[in-house]
Amino acid sequence: MATRLKEAAFGDNIVRAQHTIQICSDLTDGPIPGLSFDYETIELSCNWKEMFTIFWSEVQMTSNITREWVNNQETWMKGLKAKVQSGQLDMGAMIMEAMAGFANSNQNAAKEARRHRIKLLIKKTYPESEDFKIDEVEEEKILNELGKKRQVYGMMDDFEDDDEDEEDGYGDDEDEDSEDNSGSADEWEDEEDDDANSDDDNGHSHN
Repeated sequence: MATRLKEAAFGDNIVRAQHTIQICSDLTDGPIPGLSFDYETIELSCNWKEMFTIFWSEVQMTSNITREWVNNQETWMKGLKAKVQSGQLDMGAMIMEAMAGFANSNQNAAKEARRHRIKLLIKKTYPESEDFKIDEVEEEKILNELGKKRQVYGMMDDFEDDDEDEEDGYGDDEDEDSEDNSGSADEWEDEEDDDANSDDDNGHSHN
């Protein structure tokens, strides 16, 4: 067990990581700074603040690029609507084409954000390296793997959300649901504050 943890911790590289980081429905293969572990307790630790900073920066950049694409698609959307009105497309086909366009844009945005993160880390880690280039064949394989994992984890999140809705009696009474959800949010925030106060600057993650 300890040997496998050591390989995972120190056999990594910037371009092709041996791990993924998932928070809710977001997933990247970004770095885990300061990753180490205690052989006796099998306890992993890392600089979680830096890890979260890199993680959310990449997720936010992906979102920003996708939003910019959406904002620039007015002409394309008008063209789709015109096809529906002329009978060239039915409403279902238009929706499918719009969804496919958005999904493709999001994939391209994720690729661009990931490249940006890698180049920054390469420059920071190896400042003398000025001719670094992305291996596009290898990159495509990695992106496909990440895409499949996002689909799986996305479906798992959907199942968990459905189970939680059933347990909470979702939809029985709107006012009661609002009060219950508000209480849950306050409780979650309190727990998060307690966790934050109990962690040291490096943070810990347990296997």
